[in-house]
Amino acid sequence: MKISVLVTSAFLGFSNLLFAQDPYFTQHFSIGINNNPAFTGSAGKARLSAAHRFQRISNSFNYQTSFLSFDLSKEKLPVDLGVFTMYDRVGEGALNTTQLGLSVGRSFKIYKDVSIRLGLSGAFTNKRLKTSGLSLGNALGTADNYAINYAVINYGMLLQSNTILLGFSANNINQPNYDFFSLNSRLPINYVVQIAARLTMNTPENLNGLYLSIFYSRQSDDIIFLPGLIFRYKSFKVGAAVSTFAENSIVFNVAYTGKQLGVAYSFINDISKLTNNQVNSHEFSLNWTFGKQYEKRPGIGFISSLF
Repeated sequence: MKISVLVTSAFLGFSNLLFAQDPYFTQHFSIGINNNPAFTGSAGKARLSAAHRFQRISNSFNYQTSFLSFDLSKEKLPVDLGVFTMYDRVGEGALNTTQLGLSVGRSFKIYKDVSIRLGLSGAFTNKRLKTSGLSLGNALGTADNYAINYAVINYGMLLQSNTILLGFSANNINQPNYDFFSLNSRLPINYVVQIAARLTMNTPENLNGLYLSIFYSRQSDDIIFLPGLIFRYKSFKVGAAVSTFAENSIVFNVAYTGKQLGVAYSFINDISKLTNNQVNSHEFSLNWTFGKQYEKRPGIGFISSLF
């Protein structure tokens, strides 16, 4: 019994560390709704976005995260609408998270090419824990599977022009209980700041050139800082970034962006000294925009040039 209590206590501490962070993608602008609901409708037309991240920790342990969203801006609708889903798996199915949500957004023109976008989203989340997948046996009790359901609420805003994009969002603002064992552990608010700027520009319509991209996230004591540069020429773009704080890694990006379809790949190489294992991650994303552009609600003109 004492061993069971000790293992349970240790596991609960581990679970607070492992389960309290929201999954994130280095291609954060490609699936903007994942971090900031104000990106809903930011393409100015219908858009389908998808991303998948695979992170291998060892031969028997890895992280996999998938994200899918659809959003549109339509003249007959008072607001821009979006729907999204996320699936995250830790290990060989030890922890599975499924999320399904809705988002709304609206842009308001302030002055000439300057506008502000506001967004709100809500999502239902289901987490399932399989203790046998963590090699804990029956130390946590007779049950092998645990589940918890909760809802999250997120809000965000974007300030945009032809040359700069500033974004801020607060996710999980209702701080739901996410603990499997009824200990009333509250999910920390995840604060996200995103910045993009066109460093070179001839005309707003000519998207060739150099771009700055910055991602910052803070959730409790977990911090992610990801500054990077992107170069675009016609339909092709390459980029590089360095991730610090929560994970130290170098990110290399390559993508093709057509008039409607865009595909991208990222290789994330871990450079930290915290583990003897070589930890590399791979990300893939796809964006497909279609339909008529709604000019009265300004979209983000250079969003397709970002990762």
